[in-house]
Amino acid sequence: MKNTKTCFKNRLFTFFISVTLLILPLYGSGQISKQQSQKIDDLITSYAEIKKFNGNALVVQNGNVVFSNSYGFADAEWNIKNDRTTKFRIGSMTKTFTAMLIMQLVEKKLISLDDKLEKFLPWYEKETASKISIKNLLSHSSGLANYTERLDFYKELALLSITPTAFAEQYCQYKTLLFEPGSKYHYCNTDYYLLGLIIESVTGKSYSEVLQKNILEKVGMRNTGLDSITAVLPKRAKGYNYGYEGFTNSYPINMATSTYAAGAMYSTVDDLMLWEQAWNGNVLLTEESKKLFFTPVIGSHAYGLFIVKMKNGKTAIGRPGGINGFNAFLIQFKEDNICIILLTNQTLNVGDLDNTSSGIYSILTQQPYQMPKKPIEIALHESYLNNGLLQVIMDYNRIKTDTAYDLANSKTFLNNFGYSLLTEGKVKESLTLLKLATEEFPNDVNTLDSYAEALKRDGQNTQSMEYYKRILILDPTNKSAQDAIKDLQKKLE
Repeated sequence: MKNTKTCFKNRLFTFFISVTLLILPLYGSGQISKQQSQKIDDLITSYAEIKKFNGNALVVQNGNVVFSNSYGFADAEWNIKNDRTTKFRIGSMTKTFTAMLIMQLVEKKLISLDDKLEKFLPWYEKETASKISIKNLLSHSSGLANYTERLDFYKELALLSITPTAFAEQYCQYKTLLFEPGSKYHYCNTDYYLLGLIIESVTGKSYSEVLQKNILEKVGMRNTGLDSITAVLPKRAKGYNYGYEGFTNSYPINMATSTYAAGAMYSTVDDLMLWEQAWNGNVLLTEESKKLFFTPVIGSHAYGLFIVKMKNGKTAIGRPGGINGFNAFLIQFKEDNICIILLTNQTLNVGDLDNTSSGIYSILTQQPYQMPKKPIEIALHESYLNNGLLQVIMDYNRIKTDTAYDLANSKTFLNNFGYSLLTEGKVKESLTLLKLATEEFPNDVNTLDSYAEALKRDGQNTQSMEYYKRILILDPTNKSAQDAIKDLQKKLE
C-alpha cells in the first residue's frame, strides 16, 4: 500500500538544530516568569532535537506576547536561520480566511447560507450543484469527494498552472455524492476550493483581491497573502521532509492553482497573532455574525475552525494546516485568554504540533506535562542513514518494547519505510523490511498489500499470490487484492 505525502492536514489537537533565542521574559498580569519561559523553550527544543519542530513559536496571553522563539533553518542549503519575520506556508489554515470572506458576504446579504452551488457556478454538474448549499460547503457536509485524494494529485494536479475556474471545471466536478448533503461531516478540500470561486463570482474580483481588501488590510496583516511559485517573496522559508534519506526538499506544488482558497496562503507568527486578535473584535464581523462563525455545525466543526470543549470544561478554538514541507497550528484557549501559534517548514505527523501546544498550555496553566520521547521512526531513520538496513532491523528488535521511545507509529513506519524503498527501486531492501513488518503485524491489510506488491515486483508471483489471498481472508471485499490475484493468475498460467 502506498505511503502518502503530506497535504492539507486536518486535525486539532532538529533538524540541523540551531536555535535563535527571542524569548521575551515578561512579568506581571498577562506575563510569565523566567522559569515558564525556559520550560517552554526546553519543551520546543526537545521536539526540535527529535526532528519534530523546525520553525517559529509565538505565545500570547492577555494580549501580550509572552514567548517568541525561532528554531532551525529557513533555508538549510544556505544555512539561513528562521527568525520572527520568516514567512511560512500555512496550508489549510487558509480555510478560516475563506470562511470569513463568505460570512462577510452573508452579512452584506449578497449571498445566503442556504443558497445552492448552482446559483454561483452554473457550469457545475446540475445534479449535485442543485443539492449543495453554501452552509454545506462551509461545514464540510457537502457529500463531494476530496479532489486532493486523487491518485494523480501529487504527480500531475499539484504542478498545473491554470486558472482556478479551469482547474475546478476539470478536477472538482462530481456527478454523484458520497452522501446526502448536510447528513454528516467529511473533510473535503473541494468544498473550500469551490467557496473561493463563489467569492469571485459574487464580487467580480479575484480571491486574492478580496482577501487583501476585506481581511488583510483591515487587520494590518502586511506579511500574509496567497503564495506564488513565480513571485520573489522576501523571507519565504523553504519546505523540507525528513525520512530515511535524512532531510530532503519537499515535493513541489503550485498552490495558486492546486490548493487556491483551500490552502494556498503564507503568513508569519505576528500576522497570525493579529488575525486571532481580530476574532475578538468587530473589525471583520458583527457580533451576530460572529455567533454563527464560532458555533459548531457538526460535532466540533464550525466554519473553517475547530471548536472543542476540553476535559477541564474550557473552550479551545483553533485551526491546523499542512502542505508539502510545512505545518501550521493556531489555537486559542478562550477562557484563559491564551493563544499559541506554531509554524514549521518541515512536514510533521498529524498531532505533532497539537502535542507541542498542549505542553505549552500546561506550562502556562501550571499543569503537569510530559517531555517528548524519541519516535521509533526517527531512531530507525538515523540507523539507516548511519549503518544501513541490517542495523535498522537490529535496532528495531532492540527498541520495539523500550518505553523510552515513542512506539505509536511502529506499524505505519515499517510499512511506509518499506514501500518508500520499493518506490525508489530498492526492491531487495524493501522485501527485507516489509517481511519484518508482516511478521510484526500479520493482520494489517496495508502491510500485507505492500509486501505482496514487493514480491510481485521481484518476480515472486506465487508468493505474492499467497499474500493477496491472506488479504482477502481479512477483507473479502478488497478490490485491489482481487484485481492483483486475477493479474497474477494470468502470469502463472
